[in-house]
Amino acid sequence: MKYGSNTVLSDISFSISPGVILAVLGSNGAGKSTLMKLVSGLAKPSSGSVKIFGANPNQHASRTKLGVVPQQTNLPKDLTPLEVALFVSSQFPSDTQKAKSVRERCLEHLAEWSIDTFASKRIRDLSGGQEHRVSVALAYLGNPPSQQQATQLNPSRNPKHNSPY
Repeated sequence: MKYGSNTVLSDISFSISPGVILAVLGSNGAGKSTLMKLVSGLAKPSSGSVKIFGANPNQHASRTKLGVVPQQTNLPKDLTPLEVALFVSSQFPSDTQKAKSVRERCLEHLAEWSIDTFASKRIRDLSGGQEHRVSVALAYLGNPPSQQQATQLNPSRNPKHNSPY
């Protein structure tokens, strides 16, 4: 992947088995964010290809199988976790939706993540930890088939800085 004349990523190849949790570690500027953007379809490679579940991540069908927790959440501050979950849920059609209302399914999902106690609070009124929990729960709302989670750790929490990670 190139940005102008700078090569950020080159010759990257990997696969992840079902059930594996992947953490991407590296120093500032190593390409962690770029890699996550490529995998989630938010950027296109300058050469080569990216496949998730055997398809291009820019295709809607591929993205609905992927749960991503971004480095910065940027959740809408005037909405509640329930309102955001209802919106996100609309992007992931499910057989469960036929048996239950979307609202009922979202409430159950938020309860599984212990978000039910603050599901009606505005995002702006949540603590940083609560907001992050909402982001993680949203990544699993679409029930990614492999239940894989990829996350990028904050550069200040990498092993060079004596982090518990």
